[in-house]
Amino acid sequence: MAAVTRVGFRRWIWRRAQLRGLSGWVRNKDTSVEAVLSGPGRAVESLVGRCRTGPAKALVAEVDVAAGGEAPAEGDFVML
Repeated sequence: MAAVTRVGFRRWIWRRAQLRGLSGWVRNKDTSVEAVLSGPGRAVESLVGRCRTGPAKALVAEVDVAAGGEAPAEGDFVML
């Protein structure tokens, strides 16, 4: 999760997840963004790394990563 307000972080993650062929979802949660990413390890790690800086107007304080859990169905990456 990352604390964000009006910087397009959710759409930014959605686009980069699609470009990497990942499955999952991204949603706003209070002043944060929460995402579930599923796909090849390198692609997931690459996007998580990019989330540490985020889009141009973002000031990312932290990114929490939790591995495991139920993987989303293979296919699209969606914005909720």
